[in-house]
Amino acid sequence: MKEGPNICLKAVNLRDGKPVSISIKNDETQNSSIITINTPSMELASDIVQDLVADFLSIREFRSSASFPQEMSRLNSEILEKIEESNQLKTHFAANISESIQNLKVSVVKAEASLIINDVENMRKNYAMVQQENGTLVGEYIKRANNHQDLVATLKELNAMIRYASNLRIGKA
Repeated sequence: MKEGPNICLKAVNLRDGKPVSISIKNDETQNSSIITINTPSMELASDIVQDLVADFLSIREFRSSASFPQEMSRLNSEILEKIEESNQLKTHFAANISESIQNLKVSVVKAEASLIINDVENMRKNYAMVQQENGTLVGEYIKRANNHQDLVATLKELNAMIRYASNLRIGKA
């Protein structure tokens, strides 16, 4: 690669207002160029790599090293913990729903038995229990559905981070 001027570009990320710098330096020892992108956003860095390196410069093989301590900390402390917590809650809700269904079955059988033997007082008590268990079951289902929506949203965040990290390179690198 022949020696040329080094390029340094400084800008502001319009998404979050934080500074961004891109520098391109020739490395004569390895007959290549070194592109440095300084930004706290993995998403922006991956967009720059794909747009600048792959599309604009048409480079087919691009190896990179990256460090995003804030995003990796967030990944470990928030996203992965949320996924683990959601999975634990899912098991808890499934157990509660199973218990409510079992109680519901028992109450229906008792109410029907009371109806057959004309025991109106116990029939009313058992149907009241059926109604109560049905309400409990609906409540547990709503909690489970909300937990599932939270889990899906968290998994989408994780998937986005994986996509951004994979876009920081081009080719087999």
